[in-house]
Amino acid sequence: IIESLHFHGGHVSGELPSDDIRLKIAPASSYQYQTTFPKTHMPGTHWVHPHVHGAAALHVFNGAALALIVKDPPNYLPPLIEESKEVLMLLQDFDLGRTQAVADEMKDGKFSFGPGRNGSNFNHRTVNGQYKPEVSARPNEWMRWRVIYVGHNTHAMNLRIRDENCEMFLLAKDGIYIQDFPRLITVTPIPAETIRWSETSIGSNKPMR
Repeated sequence: IIESLHFHGGHVSGELPSDDIRLKIAPASSYQYQTTFPKTHMPGTHWVHPHVHGAAALHVFNGAALALIVKDPPNYLPPLIEESKEVLMLLQDFDLGRTQAVADEMKDGKFSFGPGRNGSNFNHRTVNGQYKPEVSARPNEWMRWRVIYVGHNTHAMNLRIRDENCEMFLLAKDGIYIQDFPRLITVTPIPAETIRWSETSIGSNKPMR
């Protein structure tokens, strides 16, 4: 299938050799992207996915996505955040029934699932390609979570910390730092209708898993 890539969140050129969705990369060939981020570009958490009109949904729904991080310059953030352990979470939602329905609506005769789990009731979620991975934190340790939800837009995903001794603060939404940090929250809302990414700061006064 002919391919190209699209960068979400980056305020960069839409012309080659940068993020140009009109590019067509043929099978068994390659293309070297080169993108310049301006010095005034805000740092943040963004993402990239294949972008061919008519096939982008199938690609994303089947896991074709990656994170794109614009790093913070030194002393850009409060020391509490800058010195925190960073954890990237790419959350993906696999719904074979919905994916097959999209393929049928597109009249895509080449798309099909291989051997394994199949069926309209099969739903599966992963974090960085893993099923139910664990993240551990020590007492009084702060962590910076970069959370990107790439999934079916009918499924909301609310990331909760089930520990009353843990505090969670929102740092950024859609790759943009909020202006009223620290904003205490009890859930990281990753709503339906759109693919969202956010950043939170997590703190605990006892071991957390």
